[in-house]
Amino acid sequence: MPVSSAPPSEDRRRGVLLAATGVLILSVDSLLVRLAAVDGFTILFWRGLLMALSLTVAAWSRDPHGGGLKGLGSPLTWLIGLCFTGSTAAFVLSILLTRVANTVVIVSSAPLFAAFFSAWFLRERVPPRTWLAIAGACSGVLIVAWHSLGAGRLAGDFLALANALLTGTSMTLFRSHQRVSRSLVLAASGLLLALLVLPWARPWVPIENMVVLGIMGLVQMPLSLVLITDATRHLPAAEVSLFLLLETLLAPLWAWLALGESVPTSTLAGGALIVSSLVLHAFISLWGGRRRRKF
Repeated sequence: MPVSSAPPSEDRRRGVLLAATGVLILSVDSLLVRLAAVDGFTILFWRGLLMALSLTVAAWSRDPHGGGLKGLGSPLTWLIGLCFTGSTAAFVLSILLTRVANTVVIVSSAPLFAAFFSAWFLRERVPPRTWLAIAGACSGVLIVAWHSLGAGRLAGDFLALANALLTGTSMTLFRSHQRVSRSLVLAASGLLLALLVLPWARPWVPIENMVVLGIMGLVQMPLSLVLITDATRHLPAAEVSLFLLLETLLAPLWAWLALGESVPTSTLAGGALIVSSLVLHAFISLWGGRRRRKF
């Protein structure tokens, strides 16, 4: 059944608030990956295991008699969880193989995949303004990726692109199956991730590194992902994914402030194009909504 692309105004405001808050919290992810100062597989192991633990407890606390965990028996829960597992692994490994700015800018192409899948599989109409914003974002991605040619960073860039594809897929699945428990899907994803990388991980890490991993796995990732995925109940998948563009602006800023990591001119240019596309899309949406209310 097609999903309505014009939710009520109250739903829309709620979706915008959820998506924007979730992305704001998500934007420190790249910085935490660097501050963890351990290898990528160990980060993925603890990130997945702690996220599974925190979200399973959250789901169980809503119904201690077991009703909150019923969704774990659904194949759909594990299918979407597998998509998130792949996107998370691709993101963390990309951060370790290329610049933070490169990763987040390329990841911002997720709205293209979300819009395509929504239009193709859900028959959900994507407004022209959203397609234009996506086109601007993809142009920014190409600018950033071109700078990586010959710099030995293409592997990280391709992993970032894989993250974008899987993120767009996940958002579309969430949009089409609104009754699926977001917490349980993300818990399943965390468990799959921990099991997948366990053979290569080194779980015993110093306490100072474990503190960073704990913040990431118990608080930052679960909270941000639940907010972002819950926004798909109120907004089309492509529009929710557009909010990920804010991470393009914020993540390199945190890396620069905390670590002094430089941002190449090409990444600044690509990021400016992406953020401009987002701002223009938001302005047109707001202006169009006011005009419809006026008439």
